Amino acid sequence: MKKLDNITKKIFGTITVCVLFLGGLSLVGYVIALLIGGDQATLLCEFIYKDYFPIVIQISTFGVGIGLLNMYIKK
Repeated sequence: MKKLDNITKKIFGTITVCVLFLGGLSLVGYVIALLIGGDQATLLCEFIYKDYFPIVIQISTFGVGIGLLNMYIKK
């Protein structure tokens, strides 16, 4: 059980760091859209909202599941 605990903890930590990076990347995208303005900014914001965020949410949901599994393993 100790080995499985360590594995799930490392996976959870890695996913957490990745999701934080992806969230910061979306912020950069919105700042770029703010600087660009116009129709291109609208397209960039729509891409971030409709295509990018659902993937980030799925990754973070998987990470939360791994974190919960880790909590149940540790009791």
